[in-house]
Amino acid sequence: MGYRWSPSCYLHSVVQRLVAHGPVEPERYRVTVVLMAAEVGGEMVVKQDFEVVGEVRRFVRLVSAQWGMDDFAPCLVASELVTNALRHASEKDGDVTLRLGRTEDDALWMEVQDVTCELPHVQQADMVSEVGRGLLIVEQLSRCWGVRPLANNAGKIVFAVIDRT
Repeated sequence: MGYRWSPSCYLHSVVQRLVAHGPVEPERYRVTVVLMAAEVGGEMVVKQDFEVVGEVRRFVRLVSAQWGMDDFAPCLVASELVTNALRHASEKDGDVTLRLGRTEDDALWMEVQDVTCELPHVQQADMVSEVGRGLLIVEQLSRCWGVRPLANNAGKIVFAVIDRT
């Protein structure tokens, strides 16, 4: 009998790979894989700790590999969006949530949610500045990106759509 794909097998596979590739430290982050309308998507809740951005890239690599997608652009875009959210939020603002999904045309949908209401914008960076290039990178590697403010000043979602190629 051949291999048969199922959402529960996929879920088990992603969790096993994530655990096998490094220590799981629930006090720093937690990972939840969610099922979305016959497609498997991922969600990662990130605590206020810049060291976790490496774990964000690992998570994006795992999901991208399961979808047969190159991980370079998704990892870089996720790193930039999560780092921006962590940089502009304070400890009392709470966690940052990264969600991955697929669009109808099989591109990667990525969104990062935080509770700050300050909307990001592309900045002019000078040659020596260490900040100010993140959204320029997101803009160059994404088909499109944008911001959706949440109702009742509950924060915002910054999203990007990344083509498979």
